[in-house]
Amino acid sequence: ARRALAAGPVASAEVSTGPPFSLVRAERGAALELPLPYRPRRAKKVDDIEKRVTKDVLRGVARAAKYDGLSLERATETSLRFHLYRMEWPQSSSEIRRARQTLRPLGRLSRLSSPSELVEAVEGEAQQYRTNALLWAGLEKKSRAFVHLLSPGELARVIDSFAAARVQSPPLRLLRLAAERLSREVHHCSLEDVARALHAFGSFDVRDRRLLEAVSVALPWLLQRAEQDPEQALGPPLALLCESLAVLRWPDREALRCAVRFLDRALTQPEPTPRLQVLPGPGRVVAMNLFQMPTMEAQEDGAHEHVSEAVVVRICSALAALEVRSDTLCAALLADVRAAAARPSGGPVVPGVRAWRCPEQLGKVVSSLARVGVTDAELTGRWLRAARAARRRQSARPTPESLLETVRVAVAAGAWQRSFHSALGQQLPPALGIRAASASVAPPASRAATAGSSASAALAVHSQKALALSPLFGVSPLGDAPHIVPQTVLATALQCSMSMASIRHSDLSSLLGASQTWLDSGKTLQPVLLLSLLSISTALWLRHGPSGAGVFLHLPEPDRLFQGLDASAPGSLSQAELLEVYRCSALLAVAAVPPSGSTGAARFEGRCPRLAEALGQRLRGALAEAA
Repeated sequence: ARRALAAGPVASAEVSTGPPFSLVRAERGAALELPLPYRPRRAKKVDDIEKRVTKDVLRGVARAAKYDGLSLERATETSLRFHLYRMEWPQSSSEIRRARQTLRPLGRLSRLSSPSELVEAVEGEAQQYRTNALLWAGLEKKSRAFVHLLSPGELARVIDSFAAARVQSPPLRLLRLAAERLSREVHHCSLEDVARALHAFGSFDVRDRRLLEAVSVALPWLLQRAEQDPEQALGPPLALLCESLAVLRWPDREALRCAVRFLDRALTQPEPTPRLQVLPGPGRVVAMNLFQMPTMEAQEDGAHEHVSEAVVVRICSALAALEVRSDTLCAALLADVRAAAARPSGGPVVPGVRAWRCPEQLGKVVSSLARVGVTDAELTGRWLRAARAARRRQSARPTPESLLETVRVAVAAGAWQRSFHSALGQQLPPALGIRAASASVAPPASRAATAGSSASAALAVHSQKALALSPLFGVSPLGDAPHIVPQTVLATALQCSMSMASIRHSDLSSLLGASQTWLDSGKTLQPVLLLSLLSISTALWLRHGPSGAGVFLHLPEPDRLFQGLDASAPGSLSQAELLEVYRCSALLAVAAVPPSGSTGAARFEGRCPRLAEALGQRLRGALAEAA
């Protein structure tokens, strides 16, 4: 290269610009040139320098923070952390065996190697441990593994056992697999299997449309086969089927026709008469041979099975829930009840004859007939007499649910007797475990309503002081803590008091006092309790106005209840409950009761903006679906 450079200039060559240290190609005959030197580096810009410096600073700050945290943790670490640990001594074999028995009362579920063993375990021993979530989760997993090995009837029995156990979390995956299997093989099921499967889906509030459509196609054939089978009792599976259809809101026409036809035939058939075999003796003396076998008589052709009162009530309640009315069935039912009332009450109970003496069964019949627009004064009076007699004989404390059911039957039947409703109201405080307020310190409504005068105002103040100093609502004079009533039970009692035609002031004050205990606790109240309090508070505010606080010491303000309901999740309220909140707000707005702290119009959107938006969405969805 040095000799070539010393030789002087060479022929002109086309030099191609390329990267550094790349050889330059020249024409043929030209000598090679030296590699081109490095290009000068670009000068760094201010932005690049600032970015690099910023990154270095941020990394240093993060590294310093990390090191500071580690140094602080190491500096504060001492031997005083012994409270994070505890010493566990080895347990005895008996305690270990007892713990295993508690967690796994059926042992290892892997021993259930056949579908029959699984069905037997789910229907039998597992029903004794309904609160064991670990056990039912394992049974659900095992059932999903056997879902294709179980027959359709066994699968229906398994999911119905889950519904009977009322497990905490619904087995949705098992229900989906069962719906797919039963919708394909519904023709291989019996009427009882279909009724059990639908009852399980209704208990978990799961509505599978494919299954319902497949069942509707197969029901005519299943019902016809069940009616023609003399060995199969048609009443219980038909009642279970009607109840399931009512819960699932699926009024199958063929099933309802069969139910009406079955009940009409069962109620109009003649009553069975007892047959006695008498051996005539000499004169008027009856000779009986104790060693002679009774004559076995063949069953008469066309005889029907005996239908109990419970089956009749279940089918009638399902028909009423689906708004199905049959005039012939209503007439036959009323005639059957009248025939039972005509019999002597002290006589023996003949098998196959319905006595209609239970007040619960009579109440359900009255309520079912009232829902389809049929009322009977004689039937209502018979139910009232049976309810009063049962209350006199009852020694145990009633539950708020039973009282609410009795009040609803009375309202549906049109029984507005003040004495009957007041007697039911007196049972509400004992049912909740609280004492009724003293009637001597309760201000009468007529005096409290005239709060404009000074005398009535002084009376109201004196009554409030007396109420505040008296040992009411389960608080003893020694200063013990008040009795806390569960929110759901208290909400049921408030609904019962709202449905009554008459209730004493002391009984209602006791319920409001128990509610005030929850309001003062600062805990989150359930929407069902807030809604019950809002309904009764709105009614009392409309009746007494702002002076209602003098009539009832613990009457909550509606605005506080509106705020609590608006703070709850809108999805926890049904459409009927949202409409009830809207109704209360509209009534208060008409009565010119504005919300506290607001000078504008008392609109529902101003009181409960979240609930107003949720109600609007649901109504728009309902209108779109109806259109």
